[in-house]
Amino acid sequence: MKLWPLLFLMAALPAAALEPRDQKLEDAAERYAKSYGSDVGMNRYASFDLAMPRDAEEYRLLGRNAVLLVVAVSQKREELPIARAHIGDLTLTQVGSSRLSEMPAGTRARTMFGAFRDEAYFLVPLAALYGDGKLEVDFAQTRKDFVLALLPMTKPKWQGMVDGGEASRPADQPLDAFIRREFP
Repeated sequence: MKLWPLLFLMAALPAAALEPRDQKLEDAAERYAKSYGSDVGMNRYASFDLAMPRDAEEYRLLGRNAVLLVVAVSQKREELPIARAHIGDLTLTQVGSSRLSEMPAGTRARTMFGAFRDEAYFLVPLAALYGDGKLEVDFAQTRKDFVLALLPMTKPKWQGMVDGGEASRPADQPLDAFIRREFP
């Protein structure tokens, strides 16, 4: 029995589609491999998505906060979950629990960054984003002050119209609706 036609057909089939967050990690792994070589892996990797309120009303409903999603991947399970996200001495409030999982088998991201991943959401007082500093995370073990972004960030145009009061924990319903909308 000749197997080559079957093998050719299998090779021509598209790979199973990755979830959007996994695809972002896969894209990052591809960029990393092109820059540093496909045989060079990392001990850990973290990416983030920062969702800003869309207007002054949502800013108030969210307690003057943005929501940060951190996706961290490690070669070592004991480095996860993320222990802390912070801007300088300001520890960001985690909302909900971490979602620990494994990276999909056969992906470049799993090879380059590790098999173990964590997804965690944090409240970020908007005022903290507009001064000089760094947005950082601490892994559970080994790595502290892992830089996600250098600050300051640019203010949305509408934010000049709102008060500069202290950030607070938003009510669960608007926060949950915001997270579902911004991080499907």
